Amino acid sequence: MIDFSSTLSIKIIRATLSAILLATTALSYLPSNTAFAASEPTDTTSSSTTSSTTVLPSTAPSGTASPNSTSSTSTASVSQSGSSEISLKQTASASETMVPSRLETFAEQTIGDLADHLPFKSWQDASLDYTPLGPGTHSWLVTIEDGAKPLGYLIITSDDLGGYILSEYGIGSDLPYSLAPLENTLAAAGILKGKPQNGKVPLSSLPQGSQVEALYSSISPYWKVTLKGKTSVYVHAVTYDIVPSPPNAKTPFMSGKKNVKAMALNSSGTWTVASVITTQGEQDPYQNLMWLSKPTLPIKNGNDLIHLLPAGSRKSLVFTADKQNEAFGAPFNLTGWQRWFHNDKLESEAIYVTVPQRKTDLIRFVPADNLIGPGKFHEESNSSE
Repeated sequence: MIDFSSTLSIKIIRATLSAILLATTALSYLPSNTAFAASEPTDTTSSSTTSSTTVLPSTAPSGTASPNSTSSTSTASVSQSGSSEISLKQTASASETMVPSRLETFAEQTIGDLADHLPFKSWQDASLDYTPLGPGTHSWLVTIEDGAKPLGYLIITSDDLGGYILSEYGIGSDLPYSLAPLENTLAAAGILKGKPQNGKVPLSSLPQGSQVEALYSSISPYWKVTLKGKTSVYVHAVTYDIVPSPPNAKTPFMSGKKNVKAMALNSSGTWTVASVITTQGEQDPYQNLMWLSKPTLPIKNGNDLIHLLPAGSRKSLVFTADKQNEAFGAPFNLTGWQRWFHNDKLESEAIYVTVPQRKTDLIRFVPADNLIGPGKFHEESNSSE
C-alpha cells in the first residue's frame, strides 16, 4: 500500500491524479482550494428567498433547546465594530427562528432511537441546539452536545408534504459548519485579510456588507461567502475546499417520487433502527489510488451497496461524482451502513452508509440512495478476500 501521509505527498499525488484523469478524458476526482466560479452560479437547491443576514452555526452554539419546547436561534452578520468576534444578533423574524415543534419531536425521537446503539450511546443525556440552514430555512442543523463538547449532529430537511426528512447524521467532534476551518480556507485563498489574532484571521475581518450563509444541498453542507460587489464563493462545510458551485443533483426525497419512504428516514410514522454494520476496510481514498484502475460497480440501489460491505470484512468502496466531485466532498470511502425500518409499512426502509471523513474524527451517515444517482462506485484495491 502506498503511504501518502505527508502534506507534500498529498499535494503531489493530487496534481498527478488530476493530470492522469485529464489525459484519459476522465472527470476530476480531486478537490481544489483554488477553484472560483467565473460568474455567479445558479443556486438550484431552492427558489425560496433567503434571510438577508448571515447564518453562522458552530460546533459549540450559544443556546440549547429544551425538550418539546419551541426555541429560537441566532443569525449573524459581519460587522466592523473593531471587535475580533462576529457580531451575533437576533435579526430574523420570529417565523424564521422558531424551531417547529414537529421538527423538534422528530429530532428527539431520532436521537433517542440512535442512542440505544453504539456508537451513539453518549447521546442519551445530551443537549440539543437547533440552527436554521438556508436557503429559505428548509433545513436545520441539530447539534448534539455534552456541555460544551460536541458529540454529533443531525441535518433535517423539510419535504414537499409538510414533514421532515433525516438528510444525514454523524458522530464526532469535528462537526460540519465549524468556523475555524472556514476562516483558514478563506485566509489561505486571500479572501479573508486582516491582522491575525490568536494565530488566525477572524471572520469579522471580511469587508463591511459581506455575508456568510450556511446552506445545504443534496448531501452537501456548504458555506456561501459573498463580498459586496463580488462573485459569491462556495466552501464545502465538511472538507472546507472551495468549490465552483453547490451540487445540482436533486435528491430522491426532493423529487416527488412516490417511493420516498424507502429512501430516507422521515417524520411519517415511527421507525426502528438496527445496529451499525462496519467493515475493516480502508477509510482514506488517498492512501491507495489503485481504485482508479478498477471498473465502476453496477450499483442500482442501497441494497446493492450494503451487499458489497459485509460486516467485519476488509472491504470498502470509493464514491466519486464526476464534475461535481468537489461539491460532494468526494472522493470518499464507504465503510459500513445502518438500516431503518418503518414500523407501520413493512416495505419501507432507509439505508444510510457510513462515510469516515479523512483527517478528522467525523463519521457521516448519508442516505445510500442519494449517492447512487449522481455518483459512481469503485472497489478499493485491498478489498478482495
